[in-house]
Parts: sequence; structure tokens; C-alpha cells
Amino acid sequence: MPSAHLFNPKSPPEGTRRPLATLGILVVRFAHRRLVHETDEVRREILAILASRRQRSPTDR
Repeated sequence: MPSAHLFNPKSPPEGTRRPLATLGILVVRFAHRRLVHETDEVRREILAILASRRQRSPTDR
């Protein structure tokens, strides 16, 4: 049985996510399987992403 959250007809179109980047917001997506079964690896990746974003100067954002 497919999950209801995979497709929502009321979701905004894919292109509307782009303005988030102009605000300095990064959207990171992980597969459910990784979130459940590879939690340590996902956590390390997220921490690395956050660290790299902190190192960037505010003018780069």
C-alpha cells in the first residue's frame, strides 16, 4: 500500500521551493530508510552540513 505522504495534490509545485535558497534556507532530504536504519550516518552528514554553512561568510548566504 503506497504511503499517502508521498504525493499530496495540495503540495506547492516543486519550483516554489527555490525561493528558500534565496533566503539562505537549505532543504535537506533523506530517505525514510536512511533515517530509520542509518541514523548515525545521517546525523554525521547533517552535522557536517551545518558546520560547513557556519564557516561560510554571511555575504555568501
